[in-house]
Amino acid sequence: MNKGVVDVKNKGFTLIELVVVIVILGILAAVALPKFIDLQDDARQKTVLATKAALKAGVDLARSKWLVLGSPTDANTRDDVEISSGVVIDFNSQGWPSQSYVTAGADALTLNNVNDCLSTWQALMEENSQTVASNTSEDYQASYLGSQNCRFVLVEDTELGFEYDSLTGEITNYVPVP
Repeated sequence: MNKGVVDVKNKGFTLIELVVVIVILGILAAVALPKFIDLQDDARQKTVLATKAALKAGVDLARSKWLVLGSPTDANTRDDVEISSGVVIDFNSQGWPSQSYVTAGADALTLNNVNDCLSTWQALMEENSQTVASNTSEDYQASYLGSQNCRFVLVEDTELGFEYDSLTGEITNYVPVP
């Protein structure tokens, strides 16, 4: 036996083994990558659905408070319903939240502009929840649609959002027109 000879035959990978491993990794990446991309879309959709549900819960809770107070119908009473500590909201004649201003006595107790949409959102949503603005500097962009309806669209994906009808209290999914 030669004591100075070292067997180097089994000390590494062959080129064929390396190519096979790279091909397998490429196939796995091609299969897994679309799943990760879909997860982002799903997460955005779930975020919008959760925000929509939170706004609906706020609308329903405010209406319940309005009903408990005896469904006030005169303008002075409707204009000053405190739904939680320091949060005052106005209700329209149908008893749905229509605006929220710090000062009482707003011009009309109807939701009739983008500022009414913004103030209603801010009064009904928790302080640390998703944010909204009439421009694109927040999580959602608000717009007034007319007929006392607001639209809230996710800024990072304008295909996702929902609409609030202050005449019925209904919140529906926003479906963009192609």
